[in-house]
Amino acid sequence: MDIPLPQDWFYLVLRLTFIGIVYLFLWQVARISLRELHQAAKQQPVRARPKRAKLVVLNPADSQLNPGYAFGFGAKATIGRRPDCAIVIDEPSVSALHAEIEARNHAWYVTDLGSTNGTFVNGKQVSGSAYVETDDVVQFGRMTFQLLA
Repeated sequence: MDIPLPQDWFYLVLRLTFIGIVYLFLWQVARISLRELHQAAKQQPVRARPKRAKLVVLNPADSQLNPGYAFGFGAKATIGRRPDCAIVIDEPSVSALHAEIEARNHAWYVTDLGSTNGTFVNGKQVSGSAYVETDDVVQFGRMTFQLLA
């Protein structure tokens, strides 16, 4: 035997179902929005490096430079004894055109240009290009520098 429900109960169930559907819709919108924001945050670089940096002399070797002297440069600089280099270093162990340092893809790279006495990053010899971070020790011949980007 079926007992008919009063109309008030029917409308109450209908209202609660409608409210549940609205909350389910809002939950889906929030979930999708948060997922897209998370994906967008992953795509942006963690830390963009500035296109200005400086090399601070740590060990001047036989040059006339003092420890603490800084060479400022832009997005790209050549290092060597030649007067047309961006950073001119008058030291016998530094080649005429020794190395190049540049900003690529929000990072700094040092490239050895076929120097006689080598280019080193944190004590490891560079063959070709090497990634360099701020505070790394870069060595050209016998001279050592600290990169501050």
